[in-house]
Amino acid sequence: MEHLRLQYHENLAYADHQVGRMLAEIERRGLMNRTIVVVASDHGEGFYEHGFLLHNYTLFDEVLHVPLIIRFPSSLGQVPKSWPFPVELRRVFATICDALGVRSCRRPDESLLIAIRNEPGQDRPVFAISERANGTPLKGLVSGKHKLIGTGDRFEHLILYDLDADSQEKNDLAAQRPEVTRVLGEILRRTRLERVTLRDSPPIPDETRQRLKALGYGD
Repeated sequence: MEHLRLQYHENLAYADHQVGRMLAEIERRGLMNRTIVVVASDHGEGFYEHGFLLHNYTLFDEVLHVPLIIRFPSSLGQVPKSWPFPVELRRVFATICDALGVRSCRRPDESLLIAIRNEPGQDRPVFAISERANGTPLKGLVSGKHKLIGTGDRFEHLILYDLDADSQEKNDLAAQRPEVTRVLGEILRRTRLERVTLRDSPPIPDETRQRLKALGYGD
């Protein structure tokens, strides 16, 4: 397992080096003051901290907690600031639109700039969704110091963690804190994703299929 961890760290170091090369080239071309830089990740990786390897079928922090850095050019007048609370990556788009003054964004209220300007703390619960191996939905939310994970078609099985006291997410407190579990469970059920029927998609070109396969997403 230590060998896999080392490989993962090597990949991170390689990605960091490539980002550095890109930023250096932007700087060399004199474009940094016209460039918004976003550094993020779609997921982390697990190494059996909770019985899972890599990033499938889990909503623990080793998979969910990824970096998010947004660097605005000084011409946009945004003051650098750290935001210590978790956010959803889907809010990045509204944040960029807000910074650029684009008003056609569908959900302008999701801009992180609004939260940073106006809110002293976490401004809303943070949601995450995954899929279980048997197809049962898996969804979670973080509100304040609590994380709730629900399984089942109506999320009837709930697991509660206190992230301040238990950052490794080892102790399920659902039975000990029934009121917190009940309230967060109601929020989770109200916001559960509706099942949808997808329209038929055109065939994937062979070149695209090969690229997906090379990334580990093909069969």
